Amino acid sequence: MKKLVPILAIGMLLAAGCATKPPAPEPEPEPVPQPAPVPTVSQAEADGLLAEASALRKKAFDLKLFEVVADDYKAADAKYVEGKTAYDAKDNEKAAPILKDAIAAFKAVIDKGAGILAEENRKRADEMKAEAIKVGAPERAAERLAQGDAVYATGASSLDAKKNEEALIAFEKARQTYEAAYKKAKALGIRNSIEEKDFAQYDAGNFKLADEKLAESDSLFASNPEAALDALDEATLRYNLVVQKGWQFYAAGKKAPADDAKRRSEEIKAPVAVKEKYSQALTVYNNASALLAGGNYQEAGPEFDRAAALFEEAYAEAEVKRNAALAAMAEAEARAQESESKAKAGDQVLGTAEE
Repeated sequence: MKKLVPILAIGMLLAAGCATKPPAPEPEPEPVPQPAPVPTVSQAEADGLLAEASALRKKAFDLKLFEVVADDYKAADAKYVEGKTAYDAKDNEKAAPILKDAIAAFKAVIDKGAGILAEENRKRADEMKAEAIKVGAPERAAERLAQGDAVYATGASSLDAKKNEEALIAFEKARQTYEAAYKKAKALGIRNSIEEKDFAQYDAGNFKLADEKLAESDSLFASNPEAALDALDEATLRYNLVVQKGWQFYAAGKKAPADDAKRRSEEIKAPVAVKEKYSQALTVYNNASALLAGGNYQEAGPEFDRAAALFEEAYAEAEVKRNAALAAMAEAEARAQESESKAKAGDQVLGTAEE
């Protein structure tokens, strides 16, 4: 019986333990799927920001603002690269604000750089106008010069209003218009010279083509100023060809009298009689011939004139010497004849004359 007591006690303890055990937990409810968070920056917005930043970056690059405002350009470009990197990684949330900063930075770069470039273009326009005036644009290209002044005034107004990009474009347009005035005035100046010297007869073909190109430039300038400037360049080139041909004929015409004077001086023995004068004339003649051979026709003509004059001087001096020599010879012969006559008369008086 004593052995049963502990066993009963253990049983009672086990029963009591079972009575205080907590109930099994109820299963937790399954989580309800939450909708994906809506992005605050859409793909369309990110695409638009990148496109705008890229366009501004290209404009700044095309204007070479990396040379004009180097530090500002470098900072803006760094922002662009950072934003583009985030965009490529599909992180539009990060890319958007950075690209906005890049856009603002490039706008500031363009405005600042355009202001500097506008001032440079203004200076170039001033210089080109001065050149146009030098070659007679107020008389020969007054309309084009006035057009340049009008565009220049627009650029000045834009610059005063801080519209730097507009000023940049306007001053370049003014410079281009002044260039057209310069080239037109120059071409017409050459044309006038051709008519004054009657050189068109020596190259009628190029003269006609030059006139056509001059007229073409006027009709093209409003729609295609670059083509108009090219037409003016060709007109000038062809007018110059006419001038060159004219001077070539001029030089050839001057050579003929020099050749004739040279021949005459040699026939009278000037190389011997007046060696120094003839040598001087020959040096000038040879120089003129070298200029002619080298295509320096305008310079060759006056040199042939000078050579002809020197050969004429050599001829005249040689002629004086020849005439003096002939006179001396005639006088000597006359004296000899006189002496002979006197001798004969004496012989007759003395009776010594030969039978």
